Amino acid sequence: AALCTLAGAPVVAGAQETTGAIRGVVTTAAGTAMAGATVTAVNTETGLSRSAAADAAGGYAIRLLPSGIYRVTAR
Repeated sequence: AALCTLAGAPVVAGAQETTGAIRGVVTTAAGTAMAGATVTAVNTETGLSRSAAADAAGGYAIRLLPSGIYRVTAR
């Protein structure tokens, strides 16, 4: 597995929203974008898992996540 850095910010849902998103950028320790990396968010309470592929600049967005605490990894 490659050493990587995940930088992201949760999206705050409005009063009527029941889902949110995690967005960010995946880079190596040297700061190089990890294009094509698979980023996975796993809800620590329910085990729900969703993944997204990083784009050419290392950017990713995992959408439609129910409220909760997530563990985010990249490969």
